[in-house]
Formats: sequence, C-alpha cells, structure tokens
Amino acid sequence: MNRSNQKYSQPPDKNQKSINVYFKEIYEEAYAAGLLKASILAVDGSRSFAWIWLPENDTNREFLAWLQSEGIGHRWFPSGWIVWLTEFENSKAKKEALGKRMTEILSLHGIEGHCGSAALEQDHLIH
Repeated sequence: MNRSNQKYSQPPDKNQKSINVYFKEIYEEAYAAGLLKASILAVDGSRSFAWIWLPENDTNREFLAWLQSEGIGHRWFPSGWIVWLTEFENSKAKKEALGKRMTEILSLHGIEGHCGSAALEQDHLIH
C-alpha cells in the first residue's frame, strides 16, 4: 500500500500490534523508495558512508522506539537516532540518493530527520 501522498501524524489504531505494523510499513516504503531512487544512478566509485539522523522529539518518539525494538540503528548523542546506510559500498551518490529519498518519505508520514554523508579518500575523511 503506497501512502506516500498522505501525511499521518498518528497511526490509525492505537493498539501496539497495529502501531508496529504501521511503522514497519512506513520504514519499508521509505527504504524501497530510496533503493529505487539510488538504482537509477551510476556507481561513482567513491568510498563513503551515509546515514539518516532522526531527532529524539515528541514527533519521532514512538517511531524511534519501534526502530530500537527492531534493532534498526542506534542512539546517537546528544539526542537522536542514527541509521547507517551500508548499501552501495562504492558509490557516495547512490548512498545519498537512498538516504535523501528515505527521509523524504518519512517526512510525508510526519517523521523528522535528515540524511548525511561523507566521502573517504585514501583512508581519510573529506568533509
């Protein structure tokens, strides 16, 4: 079910099972959209890493709890959650496309966050 044209501030049903299903569907939709966006780009050969950072706030609190229960990402201080994007080992452009599209889809569902990335060159971080 594609709900990317709708924005939800809360799941339709407040029982725990439906909340878990709701968040799983959102995450899977965001991930699939990110993979699709990244798949149309050529591999650029750059060594890099990328992540999605989600602030810990009232808007994201339940979704972050779900991510934690599923073992997706981990706490990132001072206050937030990070999901490392390990797909597309040798392509910064693909990793960025994946992360940016995921955060776009998450935001359509009222979940705040952003994508970050950094390139590595000769084993050194380039900002």
